[in-house]
Amino acid sequence: MNSVYKTKDLYLASFLLASGFENYTIEKNNSIVYFIFEPNDDDPKKIINIEIDNYWQNNSLVNTKKLFNAYKELRLRINLS
Repeated sequence: MNSVYKTKDLYLASFLLASGFENYTIEKNNSIVYFIFEPNDDDPKKIINIEIDNYWQNNSLVNTKKLFNAYKELRLRINLS
């Protein structure tokens, strides 16, 4: 079963992108923007959930430059779509 992770939190989406989850799409529903991360490993839901837990527990070491670049990329993609 292919599971996806869907969020409207731009900061969390930026974190996931900077953490290496690069297989994503953006979906707009009126004024709400969703970031949908597609699986790309054998057990991607578990891996994504671990990273999300690390995010909320301030227990992650993401490269700051990657994080800011991911944020900029997502903002740009939102404006283009």
